[in-house]
Amino acid sequence: MKKGFETIFVTGATGKIGSYLCELAEESRVDNFGIHLFVRDPSKLKSFKPYFKIFKGDLTDEKAIKRAMAGCTKVFLVIGGKSCIDSALENNAIKVAKQLKISHIIKISGGNAVTYAGTTSTVGQAHFRNETAIMKSGLDFDIIRPAFFSQNIFRQFLSKNFVCPDSFDMAYIDYRDLARYGWCLLQAAPLNRIHHLSGQKLVSPQQVVSVINRVLGQKLEVVNKPIEWFVTNVPDWYSSHVKLVLEKVAEGTYSVLTNDYEKLMGCPPISFEDTMNLDKKKLAWSVDQNKALWGHDK
Repeated sequence: MKKGFETIFVTGATGKIGSYLCELAEESRVDNFGIHLFVRDPSKLKSFKPYFKIFKGDLTDEKAIKRAMAGCTKVFLVIGGKSCIDSALENNAIKVAKQLKISHIIKISGGNAVTYAGTTSTVGQAHFRNETAIMKSGLDFDIIRPAFFSQNIFRQFLSKNFVCPDSFDMAYIDYRDLARYGWCLLQAAPLNRIHHLSGQKLVSPQQVVSVINRVLGQKLEVVNKPIEWFVTNVPDWYSSHVKLVLEKVAEGTYSVLTNDYEKLMGCPPISFEDTMNLDKKKLAWSVDQNKALWGHDK
């Protein structure tokens, strides 16, 4: 390995954050980075340049992780879907990273609202266990805790209306900003801290609808539903997480702006309206489903 060359082990490359991180790596055209993509199904990957090496495997398999992580200097961990409630998966990667003496591990975690000791969210429990494992590993690290994802609103449409538990302002953040922030951290020295990322402004449900109506030329309205309605419309494994998230929304926990993103990146995160324009096709599809998608995989 030539001097100054870094090789990054990346999980979640077929998901939103991981795949966008890979796009950023390609756009950067840096010649001192190599990327090892660890994926269950390589057929779902986009086409990447030769410095991306693809390793098929699963986070349940420590031997497969070790083969893919061999020769790497940094690790980028992101996990989604039902896998995010199984802390053993990321923990396997953390254990291998410690064995291989990885110089820097970056983890996309849960938000402050759900990630803490004693949390009732199964998602938050898993994230907190793995944050703790990273901090106890002796490895240099950076942990990214996002606020509420802008793209989560795509699950909140019913009969051409925007459904929410009540009228609370939210610090929505785009998944692309997490990837940008992570890519920036990968190119820097470890800071050994937890980073708290929010959007640039608070957005109310009325503002959400106003933006969507401008972007799509629709006439949506805000419809309030009780928390119990949302909880009964999600898969069982996800219900404790959704319940706690919405309780924290009601407490105002998601109505907090941070400046971590701007301090590191030198610019504000993507605005909520820019996100809706970037994701216009997905937004239009979600609105046209005429059903709330919180339970889309139930």
